[in-house]
Amino acid sequence: MVRKKEGSSLVTVAIISFVLITVATAMVSMTVGDYKMRMTESTRIKNLYSSESGLDVAYDILVKTFDAATIYGTKQTEIYKTSPDITAIDDEIKSIRKDDSIHNKDEQIKSLEAQKNEMLDSYFKRIFYTFIDGGDLQESSAPNNENELRKSIKGLKYVAVDSNGNESYEGVSINTENTSAIDLFVGGQTVNDDDGIGYEEVPANLQNGKEYSSRNYTIKITSQYSTEDTNGTTKRKLQTIYNLLVPDYKDVAFSERNTELPKYTFMNDKAIIVGKNINVDNANFSVKGNIYVEGDGYEDLDGNEESRAYDKYIGGVVLNADSNKDIVFNGDVITGKTFNIRNNVNATINGNLYAMNVYAGNERADDPHSMNSTLDVKEVDGNGGEVVVDNDMTLKADNTDITIDKFYGVNDKNIKYNDQTGIDGTNKTDKPLGRTSSCIIVNGNENSNIKINKEAYIMGVAHINTTNVYNTGESVGVKDNYIAYSIPEEDDDSFKEEKFKDKSSDTDESLQLLDEDNVIKKSNHFVKYWGDKLELDNAGGIYLPIKTPDHPERNTYALGAIVYLYKDGTSEAEAKVLGSSYRLNNIPTIVSDKQKEFASKVYNVGGKNLTEDQKNSLYESLGNNKDKVSELMNIDGVNDEYKNKNKIFFKEFDDSSDEAPDEESNNEKAIFSDKNIIIQSSNKDEIVKDGEDIIISVNSNNTLNAFIATSGDVTINGNVEIKGNIIAEGNMNIGGGSEQKSIQYDNELSNRIQAAHVDLFDSVFGHMRDDSSENPSGGNTSNLVVEYDLNKFIKNTLWKIIK
Repeated sequence: MVRKKEGSSLVTVAIISFVLITVATAMVSMTVGDYKMRMTESTRIKNLYSSESGLDVAYDILVKTFDAATIYGTKQTEIYKTSPDITAIDDEIKSIRKDDSIHNKDEQIKSLEAQKNEMLDSYFKRIFYTFIDGGDLQESSAPNNENELRKSIKGLKYVAVDSNGNESYEGVSINTENTSAIDLFVGGQTVNDDDGIGYEEVPANLQNGKEYSSRNYTIKITSQYSTEDTNGTTKRKLQTIYNLLVPDYKDVAFSERNTELPKYTFMNDKAIIVGKNINVDNANFSVKGNIYVEGDGYEDLDGNEESRAYDKYIGGVVLNADSNKDIVFNGDVITGKTFNIRNNVNATINGNLYAMNVYAGNERADDPHSMNSTLDVKEVDGNGGEVVVDNDMTLKADNTDITIDKFYGVNDKNIKYNDQTGIDGTNKTDKPLGRTSSCIIVNGNENSNIKINKEAYIMGVAHINTTNVYNTGESVGVKDNYIAYSIPEEDDDSFKEEKFKDKSSDTDESLQLLDEDNVIKKSNHFVKYWGDKLELDNAGGIYLPIKTPDHPERNTYALGAIVYLYKDGTSEAEAKVLGSSYRLNNIPTIVSDKQKEFASKVYNVGGKNLTEDQKNSLYESLGNNKDKVSELMNIDGVNDEYKNKNKIFFKEFDDSSDEAPDEESNNEKAIFSDKNIIIQSSNKDEIVKDGEDIIISVNSNNTLNAFIATSGDVTINGNVEIKGNIIAEGNMNIGGGSEQKSIQYDNELSNRIQAAHVDLFDSVFGHMRDDSSENPSGGNTSNLVVEYDLNKFIKNTLWKIIK
């Protein structure tokens, strides 16, 4: 009896299974490969026949006709807005807005706007389908805006609209190198077959006694032609079928050049609006469009006197990296806190910078100097290049360069001017000094420089950070230069008339300082002390635009004394000191103008049109009652329709829904959420939730076209390109290695997304609407630009060879 070895059956089964799996895998692979080959060949043949038969040209004509129908429809609808049907509703809405006695005005307004939108939509659709398929098929030399699709395809032409709104036909040609005359027509089996446009009736709406209906079309385009080859003449007939969806009026967003501002003026030109801080860490990052960062950090009333010197730089925009990174802002940068460059960043602003402080240095007083960074604020095409600060520009960094075209340090609140009493230059304010002196401070500058090219207005003076706070007479304060205010040498007769006393109770060894409140006299004292002693190190690496006979266009105006480096041509740099250029009755008006400009930019993110007095009041109060980002939107008020389609965006649905968000408009998204949002690069596009976060994955080859609004934070990692707007009540964090990240403001994209989500935007931003910008009269619509996602409205469903 032969005994089998134990386990041999298992080995046999495993071997057979392996063979079967291998064979099956090979068969599946062959099947998939064959399918792909067939599909590829089908596409190749389709493209070949389409080119040969002119069907590709017919598609182009279809697209052009769709464009023309949309432009014509929007123009006619704009005119319809001036009709009594619509103006009556507009008047009623305005009346309700002004009537404070109405308790449910929001509901009434929403109902009237819905009625108005339905009427406009129905009217637009009627005009659209008349253009495509209405009226008799009558040939003419000029468009009559009826049945244009058939006429255009049959006549190889399309309706073109010029910049003045004039319509005309523009012809197209077909490459007939290997093909005799082609007959293109919208129809079935014969040239005279008129069944080429079928339609599905969309239920009509009855509005204001008027009935408007619309249609969705099935369009058959047929081509008859002959080809010549060695075998003689071959007649061919091809047909392709398209589904054409008549768009809703709100889906066809359009913009009119040189017209009124958008409805929500606070969004104008802003790519980013952030309620807390922006942190760019180890990232190459670029922004096209303005950015506004409210800032969350030090407040004067929160800090103590000893810590405020560096605490005041906390919050705002922080740029930092472990290795060299490039950060470019193509637009204005606005923050109510500090614009802070730290280590290894090359920052460029092709616009203006408005900030409480500009600071090159690390966060804390006891941190080492930051290193290896640059900041360039440049004028481009005659615009930008300005830095406007309401406090300090401070350098505590090595191998770091700051280059600015124009600098305006506009805060003079540590000085109370009074021409009546003659106590000009005397400190009479009770404001904390953390925010009340505009000056340039250098606390460390090994191989570092600050260079201002064209203009410098420095309206404050530095102070020594003692417990009792000692104001100096310097508008440009370089560390250790304050020795000028201590007791001078006893044998120097020029100082005998000046008094010195203990001004600091915060040291064991009492510091004796010049006993003088008048800043101008302190400035004179400083110049007298340093006049023949100043060395290169005492100038702090600062280059100022001093007016000279060779450069009369330059200008520097300072309340206190200034130190700077002067270099004429190829000569070696020299250290210079100048006294105050302040004159009581000759303060440049540009200072007041820049103060009001600062207030309108930094304290007025809501975009209200302020009078000069309102700007001045806002500035003088240091932004009391300023706008806050948290007040711009009401995420909790998102309308129910959007919430129900996008439950994963909202915390209230976390226990009940993992549904994917609405992807109906996949290419252009409106993402509104009360969660933190993380945008990251990926090999696919998807949106999922991860706990209390929303993860938006973007294929690195694609662009995320979106309007994003959240009451949380936004984080961007990896190689991500974004077009649109981002509004976040929390922080924005940019990270993720060497990959490029970019955000680009696109006004037309923003308008399209708003037009597709009118109710959503109204539910969140309705209280910020600028009704003065509405234009119910329709205005001049001759230069109308229509934008939409064509793939949503025209789809190729079938093509076939008839013979």
